Amino acid sequence: MTNPHACGNGATEEPAETCDDGNTVDESTVDTLPPDACPANCRIATCPSITGSLAATVHFSSASSVAGYKVFVDYPEAKVSLPGTGPASQGRITNDPTHSAVLNDIDYGAIVIAGGLNAIPPSTLFVIQFDACTASPPSASEFGCTVHQANDSGGNDVTMTC
Repeated sequence: MTNPHACGNGATEEPAETCDDGNTVDESTVDTLPPDACPANCRIATCPSITGSLAATVHFSSASSVAGYKVFVDYPEAKVSLPGTGPASQGRITNDPTHSAVLNDIDYGAIVIAGGLNAIPPSTLFVIQFDACTASPPSASEFGCTVHQANDSGGNDVTMTC
């Protein structure tokens, strides 16, 4: 029998939870289709108001050539946001060397997928243009990045970190 008041039981108990998808994992630990819509702690913070913008640069490293990837960027949603849920509007991803990056927002993080025929030059992968939610910008340590998939120009899996 499941605890009736616990994150991961499939029922959203407010005010402690803002969502509950029946598990305590999220996109930083799993790569599911569809994406895991609720973070492991069952809480998605809201952006109180937009105070400006903030650019976050995502870097990568790999001992092999990388031409395509799928990464999850965990962001501090009370400090930065992306409007709406799902595919982000144009201009939210910049400095993308593949010219193909697609950003999909899931309210507590963003999934970015891109691929090209040529290797991506080190070390900038892309820049995400966020709306800033507070006058105090988040520190780099408040962001996380998990590589779900990476491949070389031949389609072979490679190890990559971001």
